[in-house]
Amino acid sequence: MKSVLCLFVCCIFSVGFAVPAQGEPLALSEAVKRALAHAPTLDIQRQVIQEYEGAKTDAGLLPNPVVSYAREDLRRSGLKGGEWMVSASLPLAFLWARGAEVRAATAQVQAQMLTLDHLQKEVRFQVQKAYVAYHFAREKHRVTQKASALFQEAARTGKVRLAEGDISPYTQHRLALEALHYDRLEAEAQMELNQFFRNLSFYMQGQYAQADIETVLDVPREMSDVSLDIVMPQAMTHRADLQMAKVLTEVGEASWVAARRRGWPETEVSFGFKRQVDGFDGGVFEVGIGLPVF
Repeated sequence: MKSVLCLFVCCIFSVGFAVPAQGEPLALSEAVKRALAHAPTLDIQRQVIQEYEGAKTDAGLLPNPVVSYAREDLRRSGLKGGEWMVSASLPLAFLWARGAEVRAATAQVQAQMLTLDHLQKEVRFQVQKAYVAYHFAREKHRVTQKASALFQEAARTGKVRLAEGDISPYTQHRLALEALHYDRLEAEAQMELNQFFRNLSFYMQGQYAQADIETVLDVPREMSDVSLDIVMPQAMTHRADLQMAKVLTEVGEASWVAARRRGWPETEVSFGFKRQVDGFDGGVFEVGIGLPVF
């Protein structure tokens, strides 16, 4: 019986089977490049960075002076009196608060940039993972598809040979069971392929249909030797989340300093020129200091 089954298999292998049409090759590096260009999370983070850049610009702005003009025209019993004055005032809080606010805003921008770097690495890893999974799911589906077609043909041939008396009913039944088994494997492989395609297509923003992606696994099959002594220092130095935690600590310290200095009394200085109707005139200097009553 085994010899007859082997004969069937060998004969069927000599018959060609149709291979699914191949789409445009999509290399792993190109998939990562396109995912990084279209990932919504990265676009959102870039918008967040722009907002923090704007806050940084606002924190570094210098206050504009205020120019004022005052005039008094006084009269009593035919007598005239009065004066006029031109002055320019400038708040001085920026001298001690601006530096801390700029440092806090700059650290916030750095933290958001590191967040973007972390998200890019995460997208790159997830795309590589989805790509490799889809690649091998596609290969598995091709193999099971060929095997299913092989055993379907063997089952059909078995019916003919059974009618001719060349094989026993038991052998024909075994062929039918194997054909059913590989039909199930093909269906499972197709479902698995569809799932991995959806995962990969999510990062491609739906740019491809399943038949359009022909994977090209352009990655080295052998990895260089690594050790914990090498990996740990590199991770501590290059991991964006750890760097971001350090920068956020700097943000907290700078923000605390800025908040404390904003609580200092408001101070304003004013310079001007004053002239009275009696002919007296000259420069005017004023200093205003807020009283922390409330």
